[in-house]
Amino acid sequence: MNDIRADLSQYYASKSLFETVLGRGPFVRVKDGGSIAAWRDNYIKVLRAIGVSAEATVEVCDQEWMHQLNALLLHGVKRLKTAKAIDEIHASAA
Repeated sequence: MNDIRADLSQYYASKSLFETVLGRGPFVRVKDGGSIAAWRDNYIKVLRAIGVSAEATVEVCDQEWMHQLNALLLHGVKRLKTAKAIDEIHASAA
């Protein structure tokens, strides 16, 4: 299990994702470490944003596809809520 360090380069791809999708505030919460709760909250927001984006922009799909997408996103959120370590959080968001 990896610990969260006060290091901008650690988990940089996720930090960049948070800044791009959620804005500067959520990025700053995890920029130099951050708590497990902050990481969890940011990933939950990203998964919810993916769902909203899909519903707003996907024009051609069947109901089964949209149902499967929503089920996968909900599964990710449920796993994020029970994750206790940073590695579990990253795996749950994937």
